[in-house]
Amino acid sequence: MNVIQSRYPFKIVFFIFAAAVSSFVLSLFLLQLFFAVLFLLWLFEKNSEKIKAFDRVTILFLLFVAARILSVVFSEYPSASIHNLYKEALFYLSFFAIDFYLKSFSRKDLNKLLTIAIYASAAVALIGIIRFNLQVVERAESFSSGYSTYSAYLITFLPILLARKKWEFGLNKYVWYISCSLIAIGIILALGRANILIAVFALMILFIFRISGWKDLGLVIVIAGVVSFMSFQNNDVLIQQRVEAPTQLSDRDIILKGFTEIYDSHPLLGFGPRTFDNVFMLRDQLADKGVGGWHNVFIQVYVESGLFGLAAFLGLLLFILWKGFNEIRINYQQIHNDGTLVGIYIGLLSLILSGMLGGFITSPVLSIIFVFIILLINRLTLTID
Repeated sequence: MNVIQSRYPFKIVFFIFAAAVSSFVLSLFLLQLFFAVLFLLWLFEKNSEKIKAFDRVTILFLLFVAARILSVVFSEYPSASIHNLYKEALFYLSFFAIDFYLKSFSRKDLNKLLTIAIYASAAVALIGIIRFNLQVVERAESFSSGYSTYSAYLITFLPILLARKKWEFGLNKYVWYISCSLIAIGIILALGRANILIAVFALMILFIFRISGWKDLGLVIVIAGVVSFMSFQNNDVLIQQRVEAPTQLSDRDIILKGFTEIYDSHPLLGFGPRTFDNVFMLRDQLADKGVGGWHNVFIQVYVESGLFGLAAFLGLLLFILWKGFNEIRINYQQIHNDGTLVGIYIGLLSLILSGMLGGFITSPVLSIIFVFIILLINRLTLTID
């Protein structure tokens, strides 16, 4: 693949990109602003350079976008689905800008960008920890995103940071330990049981494949455990409920039951995006009457966009996972010594697992994080440096 050249000065593009990935959960306004600016820059790039960035991942993503648009056009509830065209617009459009500029960056530039994104996640984790200890919230969360998005964001970036050798990027080892610990503490204090288990799964994978040593992981776990225990002494309202009802399913069993009642009604193109309130018939059985989604990214895509949408989404996902796995398998020793691709791969798996209990396609934050992560894997499996 030919190296892609932007018409703009590198420093301008890199600054905007770095600001965008730094604002993932920090500020929804800044996130939308910086990625919108990035898209506008891409819009006026040379068409000849845009064509160079076009690949199979682009095709698969366009198929998914086409499925989503078709499901709006043929929605059973057009007044509800029509809002999807602008609410998911940045998710669709940011893909092309992120893809283009990631492919224009050298591997050294990618490392800098990823380091900024990782340490921004540590800063966001700290914000959630402080708010929790000050009893501003019952669960750790950021200013602009709830605990679910906050937690899913952190479990995506924790394995990336853990997998990057702290001595290879000019990082102070104490800063590395503190950052890893902050993210782990943030995940614990968000009190999402599934996401805590997913984080443990990620740690186990990193240890089994010797990407992170037991001393590093052990110290992070000890620090996270001690600080979390102390934090729960300051704010124990929700933790007591968790202890008293450890198997409570947060209405997911009722949601799944509701899905089984309508799954065969519109199998091809689905009911249309954002139609949960229109098609879910068991709301009276929910403990939380404010539930507004299927709490599973695959069920949501299927119900909203049918088999066409689900097939396109799975095709994109499986292709990226295959590309990453194949690269790790073929160049294991080199990748093991670096760890970046393995960490991003596990981060993507963590986000997918979290999405099976929450969802991320319609989230204005997590959907763009999803795009950023899959395109990072796509870029790191290309030989263009």
